[in-house]
Amino acid sequence: DKVEGREVVGVRVSSKGAKDINLYFDKKTHLLAKVEYRGTDPTTGGEVNEERIVTEYQKNKDGIPLPKKVIVKHDGKTYLE
Repeated sequence: DKVEGREVVGVRVSSKGAKDINLYFDKKTHLLAKVEYRGTDPTTGGEVNEERIVTEYQKNKDGIPLPKKVIVKHDGKTYLE
């Protein structure tokens, strides 16, 4: 699959009594590229397909990459950046 033009590998995480969550990891960097799940829209209270796409990382003082820029989409439309 691809996320923002990057090739990714997806993993579905399931737990009894909880909603499934899909995690997508960049094939080159092995860093998290996208999280996808069914959630609640805080403005309408309705259920939406929420995607959180990490478009940029920065390293902290210990050299650990942390998300710097994240795009949140509800049902495919940009909700927050």
